Amino acid sequence: WGGDLSGNSNPKNLTMNASKTVTAYFTQVQETVSKPNTPTGPSSGKAGQSLTFSTGGASSNLGHSVQYQFDWGDGSQSGWGSSSQSHSYSSSGTKYVKARARCQTHTSVVSGWSNTKSVSVSYCTLTINVNPSGKGSVSKSPNKSNYNYNESVQLTANANSGYKFDHWGGDLSGNSNPKNLTMNASKTVTAYFTQVQETVSKPNTPTG
Repeated sequence: WGGDLSGNSNPKNLTMNASKTVTAYFTQVQETVSKPNTPTGPSSGKAGQSLTFSTGGASSNLGHSVQYQFDWGDGSQSGWGSSSQSHSYSSSGTKYVKARARCQTHTSVVSGWSNTKSVSVSYCTLTINVNPSGKGSVSKSPNKSNYNYNESVQLTANANSGYKFDHWGGDLSGNSNPKNLTMNASKTVTAYFTQVQETVSKPNTPTG
């Protein structure tokens, strides 16, 4: 207050023992947005897999609604939006996910970044065994060491001389050959071969 009233109590009483002039002074409030919570979500995942992370807890000191943005730790960021968003990584390694918030009304008012959430991203690996060992082989298409999440690979069993393919085991079953496998995790497949029993057919009835 100024003039014939002082201090900053509000409300405040004024005794009218004369004519009075009072001035109320106001200052502009600078809007701030608090940092959001550390993101929560999976601690591990596969390359190519959609992983969902969530945050929250940010607020505007003026009571405005806020939006969130995620930094995925792989050189890319999400758009501004909800407190829960998904991302798919194209490479393996440890990624550090963080989030920030901004005022939805005054979009230039942005918080600092949250603490980071670490997530370990790996490829899906395929291990192939042959039983009996050395009696056949398995070809892969595409032929790679690592596969992305939900990538399909075709396996073809090739028997050595004197053997034939019998069935699949491990993370693949049945006896179809070739057969497709969906890599939604690391997999181990065994191709089983059996020895071909040699037989000699009966000759024709003698003539004479």
